[in-house]
Amino acid sequence: MYRGLFDEKHFLLKVKDGDIDNPTTKPNGEHEANILCSDCEKRIGKFEDYARRIIYGGRLYKSESDVQFQSRKNQHGIEYIYCKGVDYNRFKLFLLSILWRSSISNLDFFKEVSLGKYQEIVRQMILEGDPGAQLDFPCVMLSYAKQKEKIPIDLICSPVKAQNQFGKGYSFLIGGINYFFHVSKSFIPDWVVEFAINEKNELQIIHMPNDITVDMIKRHLGFR
Repeated sequence: MYRGLFDEKHFLLKVKDGDIDNPTTKPNGEHEANILCSDCEKRIGKFEDYARRIIYGGRLYKSESDVQFQSRKNQHGIEYIYCKGVDYNRFKLFLLSILWRSSISNLDFFKEVSLGKYQEIVRQMILEGDPGAQLDFPCVMLSYAKQKEKIPIDLICSPVKAQNQFGKGYSFLIGGINYFFHVSKSFIPDWVVEFAINEKNELQIIHMPNDITVDMIKRHLGFR
């Protein structure tokens, strides 16, 4: 997911607390050694490898060749990419691994993510290879990578907590895609139900309009 973010010397620019005028450099991403045992690294690595090929257009294996992509628009005028044939188990477990690892991390980069009582539940889901039902910690993906406006896509930002009348969630901004995880169990908005990956192996990625994109990036960079 850090592909495209490195400069010609293979360094990243790191901005803290919205201070875009004083970035620091680092040779790699947000890495925390020994957070997982080698067996779990391999298990999660398989989910990551599959998701990488789906999201970034890597070569699919022959058994995965039935994955199809279509541009669509729903009754509300929302444009999105409809992906059919995406393996629900592997892709959902990949998403859950992002959420869970952020929650257990001690890095300042992930300080806003805390699953609390749900942390052990998600850990067991990943450990047992059980992605749960569609609305068990659903994630909606929103892309702005194809916008014509000059909005930077080569960003990976600290995830932020989002809490409103619909409950609690977490927003991750990674390389032109916003991953929004809805964590609360009491109420799940209709748009999350509509667009979260489902057991029919359907993945739908929303195209974000310009104004929402700008507000989202500002929030992630600390301009709130």
